[in-house]
Amino acid sequence: MAKNDTRSDAEIAHGVLQSQHDLVAARMRLALNKLDNTGTLRVIRKGIAQGLTELRAREVAQGLTKGALLAAHRATFRKGAAAPSRSGTFLEGLVDNLEG
Repeated sequence: MAKNDTRSDAEIAHGVLQSQHDLVAARMRLALNKLDNTGTLRVIRKGIAQGLTELRAREVAQGLTKGALLAAHRATFRKGAAAPSRSGTFLEGLVDNLEG
């Protein structure tokens, strides 16, 4: 994360939550031998770490407890909000992606 990160706390928290969701999906694809590039796991983990580091720095600056910002914005998170939404569960969507 850049020192002059202009994103809001909610945007960073939602990015971390989306990345965590993406990591689970990538691990599932890896277990099913459907993941083409295993380097994506490292990139996703690094992004999560950077986001959590930025959130923690903001928590310290605001005098909040550890994990407070992520917990506060978890309720407003919608997985894949940037992507078109699909009905069904996470695993159904994963199976659809693997079959398609």
